[in-house]
Amino acid sequence: MNATRGTAWTLVLLLAAGCNESNGPNTGAIRVTVTTTGAELDRNGYSIALDGGAGQAIPVNDTITLAGLSAGSHHVLLSGLAVNCAVAANPRPVEIVGGATAEVAFSVTCVATPGRILFVSERSGAIQIHVMNADGSAQVQLTSDSLGALDPNWSPDGTMFVYSSIRGITDPVFLRGYYAIVVKNADGSGARTLVNLDDTFEPAPAWSPDGSTIAYVDVVPGSGGQIFLVNADGTGLRQFTNGGTNIGVAWSPDGSKIAFSTYGGSGYDLFAKDVNGSSLTQLTTTAGATDRFPSWSPDGARIAFVSDRDGNEEIYVMNADGSGQTRLTTDPGVDYAPTWSPDGSQIAFHSDRSGTLQVYVMNADGSRLTRLTDDPTGAGYPSWGR
Repeated sequence: MNATRGTAWTLVLLLAAGCNESNGPNTGAIRVTVTTTGAELDRNGYSIALDGGAGQAIPVNDTITLAGLSAGSHHVLLSGLAVNCAVAANPRPVEIVGGATAEVAFSVTCVATPGRILFVSERSGAIQIHVMNADGSAQVQLTSDSLGALDPNWSPDGTMFVYSSIRGITDPVFLRGYYAIVVKNADGSGARTLVNLDDTFEPAPAWSPDGSTIAYVDVVPGSGGQIFLVNADGTGLRQFTNGGTNIGVAWSPDGSKIAFSTYGGSGYDLFAKDVNGSSLTQLTTTAGATDRFPSWSPDGARIAFVSDRDGNEEIYVMNADGSGQTRLTTDPGVDYAPTWSPDGSQIAFHSDRSGTLQVYVMNADGSRLTRLTDDPTGAGYPSWGR
């Protein structure tokens, strides 16, 4: 009788233990499938997370199985989508039955990021201007200037670009020398010289939003770098600033203001000046630091810029009135030359974080950094246009 009782209890314990095994009837699995279609698929892939837990990487078209999960209700979240990609019904609820595998399928659709990006590279010898799609594909050389070309900037409609053509360098460290402001068609044809400049720093020309005017920097003897305006046909040259040492030019999207950087004795700060010359507003005040290279967002609400206030040059963003200054990049390398995507969702810039200067893109909040170029000679100074 006792032996029989002992055997029965042993069977009960074994059955109970079997129900608690990870492969027993109290656990199951989820097979997650991701399918991505469209244009400019995200090379970084996505992340799958169960019930708010840690994410697990999954490529853009793949299947993974999450095993040993307790029976009952769960939810699966697909995250890490690029701004040009979308998925419906996310997260997905799923019911796990012990001993079974549930299926969850995500269908991601990606659309082409608008616009093209101009940039400079020395891959052909002298530094020249190239263009590529917003995902880094289809890179094509546009200039073949004998001494090189710098500072590309798109026209508002994307049919032309303006740049600094090098005619002679007297100081290779600061790129001081002789330049011409040149306009070309988007395919690199039809060069037109607007202005010839003697003994100046990089002019960094920038096109006004209505396409009528180009602003640039030229050195005025005795007063340093000043901003000039010239009509897009080369006529109507006039001086815009008359004091300080000024670098960098960025038009507001409505064409009413120009942002630039001015030396104030202990460093460079950013200012915005009405195009009609009636008002000058200081946007940053960072003693001993250099704030420069402003870039206005397409909606006019924000300005991206470069600052070394935290020890090295990083990309920052602020409201158009100078408030809400926020650091976007955090790398020991130099991050420089921000430019907004036409829809304002992303910012491209160049960085030497890989050892050579390359062009990168990130979301406007600093997330999802992606490298666009892989040029052994380096690539930089992007300009994102339509």
